[in-house]
Amino acid sequence: MEKSRGVVISAFIKNKAGKYLAVFDPKIKFWRVPGGRNEFGEQAEDTVTREAKEELNIEVEIIRFLGFGQDRVIVRNEKDAWRTIIY
Repeated sequence: MEKSRGVVISAFIKNKAGKYLAVFDPKIKFWRVPGGRNEFGEQAEDTVTREAKEELNIEVEIIRFLGFGQDRVIVRNEKDAWRTIIY
């Protein structure tokens, strides 16, 4: 089993009506908040804005840091991943 680890930057995106955005990820068959891995030397805020533009073609405003966590995910019985997630 391939092992992977990294930092994932995710965003809780809320519109003016107070609704939150979730995206379905067909690779892992799971609903998640938008985000992705940061690039070398990239600030977390820059990762959020870049990923929102790449994945959703939207502009976002960063309001505040919500916290962080760690988890372990096994993707399709092939990839064992430990992640640090920054919200």
